[in-house]
Amino acid sequence: MYSVMQAVDTPTELYSTGFDGKSMSDFDLLSGSWNEGDGTLQQFNTCGYDLTSLLRGYVVENFEWEADITGLDGTNQGGLVFNQSSNTSRSGAMVVDFTDGGKTLRWGHYDDRGYYVNLGSLEVADATATTPINLSVQVTGANVAINLDGQVVAQTTAPRSGGMVGLVTSASAVSFDNVMLTAIPAEAIKQESASSDQAEALAPTAEVATAEKKAS
Repeated sequence: MYSVMQAVDTPTELYSTGFDGKSMSDFDLLSGSWNEGDGTLQQFNTCGYDLTSLLRGYVVENFEWEADITGLDGTNQGGLVFNQSSNTSRSGAMVVDFTDGGKTLRWGHYDDRGYYVNLGSLEVADATATTPINLSVQVTGANVAINLDGQVVAQTTAPRSGGMVGLVTSASAVSFDNVMLTAIPAEAIKQESASSDQAEALAPTAEVATAEKKAS
């Protein structure tokens, strides 16, 4: 059973966990090798891509989704997935994750065939270290603000609005902690047409659409 959230006037916490040993069942483990331990949710498969765990029970349109993400082997290629329509297809879903071993943050979506389409990226400070980094997305409709450690670093537009949220890793062992889903007012993000200066400040280093990863 999934709960479709109604509009809120103030930020309203919907779900949070510090993974105390009883939270893994809150997630639909679609792919990968997941385990709950040491106060975190861990994914150990270092070969697969787009290994996904979806939060059960919520379909949201205006929300903030966040997690503290740590690379367990010095390589952090974890991230967040959202706007996923079902647990059987990722077509149309958005993903924001680390790549290049954790040196790059990228954002994109899956097309109708489940292939990844890159929308932008930026270099980040050392996300490869084995210390947590907080990644969050604030989403109102199709407007997306991407935050690292509480600071907005990029904005983008999703191809669709609303859906389920989850966690994702690619080719690295990663742990997730302090996971939180919050309903936010629809006007929380006012996406404006960026000037060239604004676009540079947000620093997307790639606007290349590529089909990189096929649905499993």
